[in-house]
Amino acid sequence: MPIFKSEEEKLKKKVEKERRQAEKQAEAAKKIEAANQRISERNARYEKEMVELKEDTRISKLQYKAEADREKAVIEANYRPKLDQLDEELAEVKAHNRAVISEWKEEVRGIKRDFLDNQRQITQNNRARARGTSIDSSVSSIEETTNQTSDQSSKFAALKELKELLDTGILTQEEFESEKNKILTS
Repeated sequence: MPIFKSEEEKLKKKVEKERRQAEKQAEAAKKIEAANQRISERNARYEKEMVELKEDTRISKLQYKAEADREKAVIEANYRPKLDQLDEELAEVKAHNRAVISEWKEEVRGIKRDFLDNQRQITQNNRARARGTSIDSSVSSIEETTNQTSDQSSKFAALKELKELLDTGILTQEEFESEKNKILTS
């Protein structure tokens, strides 16, 4: 009998060992399940936080964009009239300059015409001398034309100098106009 008893004891020990292993495995499975549950809960919480963070970020972006648009509108409202006024003033200055240049061109054309008339008169007088005819009447006419041409040349030079003073900022537009009128009427 002792053999049987020891076989029986071995079997009991084996069954006991298997039972303890099964209990340990069941306990480990419970721990694993609990850990998996905690991990799932954390993941769900993190996902919820990520969604909230994304929404907060989207709202912040929209708020910043709206604020930037408001500031842009304020700047536009404050400076657009000034820019428009400057554009108008620039257009007026350009128009005035074109008119002044047009006047000067006309004066230069007149001076050129007078010069060419003088040249023609001189040529005619030279031909008359060559033919031996009197040029006394022509001389007085030439002197008169020469005086007019030199007067116009000096006016043109004075106007040119005034324009340079205006362009460099030494004269104001009003001073320029006043001096120009004095020169043209003298």
